[in-house]
Amino acid sequence: MRRLSLFTILAVTIMIFTASPCLSAKTKTLKIGTLMAVTGWWASAFDTPILNMTKIGVEMINEQGGITVKGKKYKIELIVEDIKSNFNGVVSAANKLIYDRKVKFILGPSGFFVSAATPVTEPAKVMMVVGWHLNMPGEVDATTPHTFANSHGSTTHDIAVIKSMRHDFPKMKKIAP
Repeated sequence: MRRLSLFTILAVTIMIFTASPCLSAKTKTLKIGTLMAVTGWWASAFDTPILNMTKIGVEMINEQGGITVKGKKYKIELIVEDIKSNFNGVVSAANKLIYDRKVKFILGPSGFFVSAATPVTEPAKVMMVVGWHLNMPGEVDATTPHTFANSHGSTTHDIAVIKSMRHDFPKMKKIAP
């Protein structure tokens, strides 16, 4: 059995509880964009496994009937845009997701590519949950209120954090409102 990364779980959880602005009552679909490398060196080095886990997570959620928001069921439509392993690719893909595909939620990118995405996503007020980042100004800080970061650790680290939280806070049932 494959494990989902904490990145995927947290990102979907955050979006579930804040999803109402981009939901279509007619289609009952929640569109979530991804800024990940499908081509180039970054794809093979980092994004391919993350994208595969994300697709599996979305498939699992949709097979269980989707998600419930304000009493209504929605299926997730994952829209993948290739950042092409370069900064221009990130900017182009972010613009396409926001202005052509009309998404309000984006997963990714990671690493130094985050700094190329936030100048596009922040002015558009699009929520973005990024993978690991470099803590550079303008990535995830006070100037980026719509951008959130996941854990900087590995899946093993994430599992250890969850076990520790369960031990320290046994009555806690969820991590998002």
